[in-house]
Amino acid sequence: MHVATIVLIALLAVVAVFLGVIAFVALTVWWTFKPILDALGKIALALDLGRFLYRHNRRQVFRRARYHE
Repeated sequence: MHVATIVLIALLAVVAVFLGVIAFVALTVWWTFKPILDALGKIALALDLGRFLYRHNRRQVFRRARYHE
């Protein structure tokens, strides 16, 4: 009975270490790619805003051109 308990505790320790390694690798990957993804998100937002402002400006120019006719 004591041997089985020791083996079970050893297996639990191995599983805990293995889960710790997986968590460390996952967090390392996340902390590496998060700034890159944030920068890409800001670039995408800037492109969307620029596209919106360009279309909005074109509509205003088109409306002014119609009023002058």
